[in-house]
Amino acid sequence: MTILGNETTLTAGGTMPNGFFNITGFTASSLVRITDFTFQMVNATPEAAIFVHEMQGGISGGEIRIDNNIFHFGSKPILFDHLKGLIDHNYFYNPVIGVEFSSGSRTNADASWSSLAAGTSDALYVEDNHFVTNASYTLGYTQEQIATFNGGKLVVRHNEFDADDIPDEVGTYTPFMAHGSADGGCGGAGYWEAGSCQRRGQSVIEFYNNVEHGKRIDFMFLTRGSANLIFNNSITGTVQYNPRIYFQEEEYYSDNWSILRTAWPAEDQVHNSFMWNNTYRGADFNDGEYGYVEASPHVSAGLLQDRDFFLHAPCAAGDTTDGYGNVCTHGKETFTGANGASASYPTDGSVYPNAGNMVFTATGDNAYLGYAPYTYPHPLQGEADTVSPTAPSGLSVE
Repeated sequence: MTILGNETTLTAGGTMPNGFFNITGFTASSLVRITDFTFQMVNATPEAAIFVHEMQGGISGGEIRIDNNIFHFGSKPILFDHLKGLIDHNYFYNPVIGVEFSSGSRTNADASWSSLAAGTSDALYVEDNHFVTNASYTLGYTQEQIATFNGGKLVVRHNEFDADDIPDEVGTYTPFMAHGSADGGCGGAGYWEAGSCQRRGQSVIEFYNNVEHGKRIDFMFLTRGSANLIFNNSITGTVQYNPRIYFQEEEYYSDNWSILRTAWPAEDQVHNSFMWNNTYRGADFNDGEYGYVEASPHVSAGLLQDRDFFLHAPCAAGDTTDGYGNVCTHGKETFTGANGASASYPTDGSVYPNAGNMVFTATGDNAYLGYAPYTYPHPLQGEADTVSPTAPSGLSVE
């Protein structure tokens, strides 16, 4: 089913939590497309323009494509609570969050962790979009342009994040942030192994071939969990502070956990993550000359380079350098029991259940050895939409 706007402008009124289009319940064989609309959300109050949720079939459920639209303002113009699809060739002007991705139900979140494979079609793809922030907000800030939590696999590629004209009062501009396992309104308990309510981190995130520019890009990429493959991204121009690729622990914000972990590993934490060929001012982030890589400290063990994350592409056991000349280190993390589980206190089988554990082996091949990105452009684009998009004309950007 195609919903074709023919350049129609839809103007929001009120909070609109379910959007202009509330897409739900389609079967596993369905393909839905929403294209060629302008959504005028007026300010930050309207929540969604398009809300996708509860599609049938779990990770094998129907797909949806949202493409060639223009979004003005809104809290989260695209709210995507389904496991896979394609968001491409859209322009987002001044959203609080442009795309918020959650797999929705706990069942879907768990399903997304059943396989930790990367480079597959089983993901939400956000590609060839433009995110532009150049207006002030009543609330005085913008959040991440792409935000994600509650499981699912996400691929963010070939997008432009433009904050060249961001007002000074808005402050920092964050293109991407992945929220990990936390208390998602579950009464203070932040451990998904303890019950069915808790949200989860993402299983796999791929972030590559994106361009970012603007005054206050403090973080090229920020994540609180997942296996992350981060490569071929660039920040152009000069930003106010040296930007970071930043890894955080799940309990970075302590009010999300009534009992804090005291040992590595954490649930759904950063693991088997690789970054290479990401640049700022012509220098590689891995060199630390301008941009740099940082990991937040754990209570005791911390997120460690060459265990939880690596400053190179995945290497074989016998490799000394990767294809970019980065020095290889070896080994990988594996799970026993449920993927993403941790036997660290309190999920030790006493205070909370213990569904499994993660261990690190310091020798052998890295995880994701032989990784290759999924077909680009995404097959759902079709031949007619493979050209680079041009900026819409006649826009009133407030």
